[in-house]
Order: sequence, then C-alpha cells, then structure tokens
Amino acid sequence: MNKKEEVNYTHYLSESELKKLLKKLRASKVPAISINGSQAEVIKGLGSGRAKNVYDIKILDKHYALAICVHTKHESVILKLWSLALQEPKKTHQLRSLGLSVNPLVEAIIIDLDGQPFPAIIMQRYEDLDFLVFDKRNRNQDFNPLLTQTEPTSLKEFIDLVRIMLPDLATLLRNRIKIGSDSFNLSVKNKSPRLFFTDLENMMPSTIAVDDFSFYAYLYAERTIESLLDSLTDEVYDRNPIFKEADKHVGKAIGTNDESMLIRELAKEVINLI
Repeated sequence: MNKKEEVNYTHYLSESELKKLLKKLRASKVPAISINGSQAEVIKGLGSGRAKNVYDIKILDKHYALAICVHTKHESVILKLWSLALQEPKKTHQLRSLGLSVNPLVEAIIIDLDGQPFPAIIMQRYEDLDFLVFDKRNRNQDFNPLLTQTEPTSLKEFIDLVRIMLPDLATLLRNRIKIGSDSFNLSVKNKSPRLFFTDLENMMPSTIAVDDFSFYAYLYAERTIESLLDSLTDEVYDRNPIFKEADKHVGKAIGTNDESMLIRELAKEVINLI
C-alpha cells in the first residue's frame, strides 16, 4: 500500500459532495471501495465510533482496517466530525515519535467510495499487530492473559500493573498533551501492559499548563485503571473481588474529600517521573 504523508482532502469535503455520497452510502449495506484503481473486498465491519465506521478490507491480497465517515447523521455534523478525524494520522505520528504505543499504520488516503473520491483513513488491523489490543469502543479480544492467567490476589498486585504504565502518563504530561478518555486503551505484549492510544481526533498537544499537571496526573492515572478494567469480560470482572475493589476508586470527584487517595498517590508518582 502506498502511503501518503499529506492529503489535500478539502475539495472532497464540501457539503454538496458529501450529501451526494451519503445518499449512496445510506442506500447500500456494503460500500464499494477501490484504492489506486484496485477494487477492495469489504470483509466485515470492525466497529464504529462517533465519527467513523471501520471496515476490514482486502486489497492486493493484504488486509487493512479502513475508516470512512459515519453516514447516519446530518451532513453538516459529519463534515465537522470527519474533518477532525482526518487529523488523527498527524496526531498518531506525534505520539509515536514520543515512544508511546499507537497503531503503526494510520494514514489519510484518497479512495474511490461508491464512485466518488473521498478521504479515508487506512490502518493496520489489531489482529495483525504483534501485541494484543483491548479497545474499549470496539472489543476484538475477549481474553486478557495479563489478568486471567494469573489473576491479582490483592489490590496491590493490580495497582502494580497500573504502575508499569505510569511512564506513559509522564510522557503525556511532559509534552503537555490533553487527551480524551476514549483514547485510553490497553495493549499487552510479552505479558507486560502498555497504554495504547487511538481515536485521537480530540487530542490537543501543548495545552496543559504546568500548574494543572497534578489535576491531569490524577485524571490520567484514573483512566489507566479504567483501561485495565475495560479489558475484562463481565465474567472475569464478576468472579474476582479485586477488580471491583479497584473500580471503587474510579469516578471520584477530583479535588474534593471524596477523591481517591490511591489514585492521588499514583498521580504523585507520575509527577515525580516528569
């Protein structure tokens, strides 16, 4: 697949052009897609989010994940959401350059979509990566070896797994990156956890003030706990009281008497790593 660093997509995102395309997409269950003149086979849907539908496609004997805009909303809303989504390749590259775990292939390309040129995002499928990804929006794994082969027998054991990922939080803060909760996911490689960042349309670099580091260290530590818990099936979560104990620390109001002292301690550790 030929990747492109920069794609001029503004011409294809006019409301009138989008309106014509949406009419075609809504009339067909499976979009017709070709890339660089080669017809793609749409294998199945991989999931969807606020801005995009993602498909498993096969082209020239290779599989990819291909994201196109959702088509169930008004074209003016889709136009805004997809314009944001198309910034994700650049933002993914920024996180990758900082050593954070992201999809190795996230590129904007122009495809032929139901007979119209349109900007899409091509990615590597999770199943083709050399590590497991637990995406909270689109679960593709039901078995987390990190938490099921050797289940934690104490809250400390669970939090020790969280601590492994604290350097990733320090990297975010060191670079003053503001990133939403939906972007926090879990990856597992060689029985070791890392945060995996995706759905970055709302990421904002260089926007956290130094005075706000403690607040975001707490918030990001809380989201890291959530990413571990979100990787569990309901069955695994229900059978181990340690997971429920950890969950009690999530959702506490920051900066009040109700906040979790456990997460506050993790936040201090993050600050010390900066």
